[in-house]
Order: sequence, then structure tokens, then C-alpha cells
Amino acid sequence: MEIDESVLARIQKQIKDVNIDGAINDLKIFSNCFIDIVGLLHKHQIQLPKKWYEYYETMGIKFRLNIQSIIKLYEVEKDEGDELIYHDLSSIYLLNRSLLEIYLTFFYSYVLPGTDEEGLMNYYIFKISGFTQRQGYGIDEVHNNSIGRNKLLESEKLKIDELKSELQKLNTFDRLEEKDKKRLLTGKFAKRFGFIELIQMSKLKNILFVDMWKLYSNYAHCELIGLLQTNSYADEPESINDALYSTLTNTLIVVSFMISDFIKVFRNTAAEQAEIEEINDEFLTLLEFWKGMGTEDIISETI
Repeated sequence: MEIDESVLARIQKQIKDVNIDGAINDLKIFSNCFIDIVGLLHKHQIQLPKKWYEYYETMGIKFRLNIQSIIKLYEVEKDEGDELIYHDLSSIYLLNRSLLEIYLTFFYSYVLPGTDEEGLMNYYIFKISGFTQRQGYGIDEVHNNSIGRNKLLESEKLKIDELKSELQKLNTFDRLEEKDKKRLLTGKFAKRFGFIELIQMSKLKNILFVDMWKLYSNYAHCELIGLLQTNSYADEPESINDALYSTLTNTLIVVSFMISDFIKVFRNTAAEQAEIEEINDEFLTLLEFWKGMGTEDIISETI
């Protein structure tokens, strides 16, 4: 890869000017490329060989939809008669929390496992938790009639038992401490590690993203914080603009990590490869810049 100096100069000016429109344009470039990357799997009917890759493509689709929602929240127009543009910062924070958690789940599922068996163990734990949690739902999102819902839940109850049986056959699971095995078999935990632990295990800059996840979580659980934020628009418009831009840079960092890891997993796993036309020196310069902004280890690997 050759560094595109014009791209670097543009991004550096964008940061200096706190240019939200410029950052949104970068996010759109990432989003459009990611749409094409995920679309290749369907277009070429590419199947990843291991069953624990079942949700690889689905996580990519969910992540891309999340990006699109964030872009829409930034592209608001000033209402007639208003002097200020009111961005829904609380929703932007919540979507960024979701974006980060999707990436961390992807990292946990497809990047972190050191062996095929570890990946399979994580997959079984993930499915056991999901099916167990749905057993307690009052209304099912698909089968919302009582007969269909009951059939679905009965079917998934049997799957839970089957998955637990398969999980307990794995040597990787057997080597866990007894307290951890009991905890994971309850179905209350979708992953062996919490999100803060996963941030610390990833290459994301801990000091930035641990605090960021805590901030976003506070917004999710405290309505008052969002109301206070809205009140501050008139009193501190520059601070709000800074918050919007800094949040957007965090979005770009997380998206750059997801794209990079998504492509690496695809190239390392898929038996059939497809050319990704959007990946050129201009795009790679953009990708590596934003990854570098959020990387714990300054040395970044080119995809």
C-alpha cells in the first residue's frame, strides 16, 4: 500500500476545522465499501466452512444498518424559525454503543478464538444464551400467535439441551474452572467476557473506549442526562458541536476496525475469494488513519 498524502492532508484539515460534514463523508465511504463487501458473500454465494461462522454475514448486515442510522441522525436540517440545529445526541450515543458492542461481539466470535474448538465453544455459549433468554419473552417477534410461539419455544428448548450436551463434550470447555462452566450453562451469559474485558483484549485504545462505553451506557440508563444535554444546546453550542464531532471520530474508528477484521476473517477463512474493487490506496489510507487514531498499539496492520 502507498500512502495517499492528499487523503492525509484532507483528514488533518477536517480534524483541525472540526468539520462534521467531512467526517460524515468519510463514514459514507466506509459504509458504501462495507455494503459491497458484505454483498459479495451473497452475490457469489460464498459459504464460510465452519458452522460457528453462522452469524458472520448477519453481524455485518446489522453493523451496516447501524452505520446508516447514525448517518441519518447527523444529517438533520434546521427547522424553520429555529436558530439552532438540534441533533439527537442521546440517540447517537446509544447507536454508537450498539455499534461498539456489535464490533466487540464480532471480535469475540471470529478474531479472538485461537483454535477451531474455542470458536465452536463461544458459538455454543452464544446460542444457548440467546435461546434461553427468548424462553422468557412474552411476545415473539416473528411467531406472534400463541400456537406458533409455543412451537418455536418448544423447538428451541430442545435445541438448548442439545447445545449444552455438545458444549460439554469440548475439551476447551472442560478446561474452564467449575464456577465458570456452571455460570455459562445457565444461559444468562452470551459471552465468556464482558464488553470492558473485550475492549481490553482487542487493539482498541483502552483509555478511550472503556470510558466511551461507560458514557454511552449511562445515556442508555438515565433519561435525565439526555434532557440536560438538550437544554445545553442554547447555552453551549460549541461544546455540542465538539461532542458531535468527537463522537463521530469514535464511530469512524470502530467502523475502520470492523471493516479491517471483517476482510481479514473473510480472506483467511473463505475457500472462494472475490475481488473487493473498493480497496485501493485512497481507501486504505483512510482506513489505516482512523484505525491508528484508536489503536492501543501504534503499529497497525494493513489488511
